[in-house]
Amino acid sequence: MATSRRTTVAARFSVGAVARAETDLTALIQRSLETAGRTDTTEVTAFTDGCPGLRTVLINAGVTKPPILDWFHIAMRLQHTELAAANLPTGDPGRVIAKATIVAEVERLHWRIWNGKAKNAQRSIKRIRGHACLQRQAQPGREGSGVTQAVACVACGR
Repeated sequence: MATSRRTTVAARFSVGAVARAETDLTALIQRSLETAGRTDTTEVTAFTDGCPGLRTVLINAGVTKPPILDWFHIAMRLQHTELAAANLPTGDPGRVIAKATIVAEVERLHWRIWNGKAKNAQRSIKRIRGHACLQRQAQPGREGSGVTQAVACVACGR
């Protein structure tokens, strides 16, 4: 059973839906947006869990603006990154420094995102990427190691 809920705040509408497996999500989203009064000039922003399949559904439904990851899923990705960073290898002095920097920067990134410091968060992401690359270079033959890859993927927004 599919249901939708609509609330109004000034000129903003929030549309949510719960769908069963056989539900056509594209049609459900289009119908919900039309019910909310969407026109050709209406800008729609979707908050999602980051699922690439949902991005395709949104495009098919006419939502062309990239979706925004919701706070719950941002927090989950940051927690995963913090755990991955804490388990980075420390076999030599270069890796010890890289790991310490990544751990500190991930904590800083969490605070910056939570407090709306977007430009500073971008700085943290750049630093994490740089040190994640150093970790990968320090592991010959293990370029795609799981932990290092997780830190790099979250820093890249995947």
